Amino acid sequence: MTEPTWERRACVLCAARDRVRRLDAGHVCPECVQWLTGTLRAVSDLVAQAAVAGDRQRVGSSTGKPVFGSRPPMDVECLDPDLTLVHVCDAPPYPTLLEVLEAWERLVREARTLAPYGPASLARGGASVHGSVGFLVASAEWMTTDPGFPLEDFAVELRACLRAVRKWDEDAAARGNVIPCPTQDDDGGECGHRLRFVETDERVTCRRCKVTRDVAQLVAVGLVGTAEVWVDPQAVALYYGIAESTLRKWAARGKVQRSHGRYLMSDVAAMMETA
Repeated sequence: MTEPTWERRACVLCAARDRVRRLDAGHVCPECVQWLTGTLRAVSDLVAQAAVAGDRQRVGSSTGKPVFGSRPPMDVECLDPDLTLVHVCDAPPYPTLLEVLEAWERLVREARTLAPYGPASLARGGASVHGSVGFLVASAEWMTTDPGFPLEDFAVELRACLRAVRKWDEDAAARGNVIPCPTQDDDGGECGHRLRFVETDERVTCRRCKVTRDVAQLVAVGLVGTAEVWVDPQAVALYYGIAESTLRKWAARGKVQRSHGRYLMSDVAAMMETA
């Protein structure tokens, strides 16, 4: 007589990203729990960097009051990064970063019958991204173990929050460019592992699927893929032969998004189609 077989449960967050990681207990793997808390802290840290960037845009005046210089162009959002718009829905109006995090804090407080959000935020000095992040980090164990908490939805909106504030990451350029691995798996999906490169003449090997590609191939994939890919001017020139001065002009006109010296690949592709 054969022994009955059973299949261990899979991490729900890995499954949402087309990955399978079996668990002995619970419904979230330790790696995803670490990702959740790490991403929350990253959002808070980048908001703090934005506040520093806002201070740099201020220059002194003869009146003793802060005024804003005309160069470089002022990034209004960094003056109050809590009000950064987060694209968590298909069309405007988009909620602010603070509104998204407040909504999740309220949900957790209500589910756990904790003190209401209003009095709690007032007690810690008022509503802020840092306050909500601190609460959500402290609640991570409950969120990742309670079967009724909409963890997949929270992860989706948390990624959107990180994308919204990533433009203030001052260390992004030093870490290089990132493109999701395009290798197709047996089920027709993409590997999706984040491939990082600094120089345009590199060959990059995916740690997950072990496939090695030239940077030129990855740039080409980035142009036709659906992922949000940011690359430096050298990578764009490698594929299109566009001078950096041209990219700067397009960015100044609002045709191409630019962040920390890197450009959004899909915007560059759209400009080349209309050129």
